[in-house]
This record gives sequence, C-alpha cells and structure tokens, in this order.
Amino acid sequence: MKAMLALALTFAAVSAQARWFMDSHYGKLTQHGASYSCDFTNKSNSPLDMKYVEFTFVRVGGHGDADFTVTNRIDKLVGPGQSISTSVRPNFAQSGYVCRYISRN
Repeated sequence: MKAMLALALTFAAVSAQARWFMDSHYGKLTQHGASYSCDFTNKSNSPLDMKYVEFTFVRVGGHGDADFTVTNRIDKLVGPGQSISTSVRPNFAQSGYVCRYISRN
C-alpha cells in the first residue's frame, strides 16, 4: 500500500513539474461562422516548439461554472517571424473568448 501511494505521489509530482517547462503565448481569436481560429505570430528571436493550443469558451446564456476548454495537441515548430493558425468548431452553443498556444521551453 505504501509503495502504491509513493508511486502515485511521484507520478503527480512529475506531471506537475512537466507543466513548469511550458510557456503560454496568447493568440488572436477570431470567429468564422460556427468555427473559431487562433492566430499567433512568433515575434521572438528564437523558434518556439508549440505543443498544444487551448481554446476557452463560455456557454451562451449560461450560469455558474460554464467555461469549456478545448485542448488540441499540435507539435509544430514556429520560427522567428512565422505565424501559426489553428481552428476548432465547438459542439455546443459556446462563445469563444480566449486562445493560447503552449510551447516547450
């Protein structure tokens, strides 16, 4: 039992630490009909190793805890001055309000 608890705690610590090595880069969220796109231009002097894109939505007319996040794995290298665009179409009556790309340090 102690071994399983130690293994679970180790796994949780490693998972939490993996997020410390990620950076967020907020993109421009635009709506095209029923789909949304997130556009980002790398304005740094070094390439960014993009791993995920997250779209955050709020339920139209919703109350309380109605936020909804869609996360897609992308694995793309974005060089200095290059742009990236990713689209998503939510399944429910959602209104998008923020998007971000997550890159590895």
